[in-house]
Amino acid sequence: MEDLAKLFRETANQETQHAFSHFRLLHPELVVDDPSTLTEEQKKAIASRCLELAIEGEH
Repeated sequence: MEDLAKLFRETANQETQHAFSHFRLLHPELVVDDPSTLTEEQKKAIASRCLELAIEGEH
């Protein structure tokens, strides 16, 4: 069922892009184009906020 598997993979890829688009709209302050420009403190702050959002999403 290669055609069906391909359809599922394509749909999953589209949904992933859709989720990233929503994230960018809802949390533009957390979008980083080049992580190498961030300090360790900034990286930790962003990771902390992302974890908070993930936990909130589970409740």
